[in-house]
Amino acid sequence: MRWGCIGFPSNALAHGVTKKRLIDGVIVRQAVTHVDDRGSLTEIYNPAWGTVDFPLVYAYQTMIRPGKVKGWLEHRIQTDRLFLSMGAIMFVLYDNRPDSPTYQMINEVFMSEENRGLLIIPPRVIHGVQNKRADRHIQWERGAAICD
Repeated sequence: MRWGCIGFPSNALAHGVTKKRLIDGVIVRQAVTHVDDRGSLTEIYNPAWGTVDFPLVYAYQTMIRPGKVKGWLEHRIQTDRLFLSMGAIMFVLYDNRPDSPTYQMINEVFMSEENRGLLIIPPRVIHGVQNKRADRHIQWERGAAICD
């Protein structure tokens, strides 16, 4: 079999944004990793991307043990900006906003160290995450408000 673009449609546009239909306000931005003989560099967040129009107020890191699940989470006012740096995880999101055009829609977003990305989850979108590998994963979280 010849590997290439035929039969394997791209999941992202050239600038790193997914083509998959997402819950209103959810953004998945694929990360670009620059590799050379010294190692690698991956840009986690840059306000110049224009993904959100509010400041980054704090950041923290979480770890999920192999096979474990964290969730369900729902923030009333906080928007989550999540970035996976190591491991492989599945995010599941549910739109719990009756006034949303995607009310009751479910998204699954898979990320791994081979498929790094920034996931932005608006308030009142319920979400959970599962570690899909036999080792732990590391996820960076950045918020625009104190946890609610």
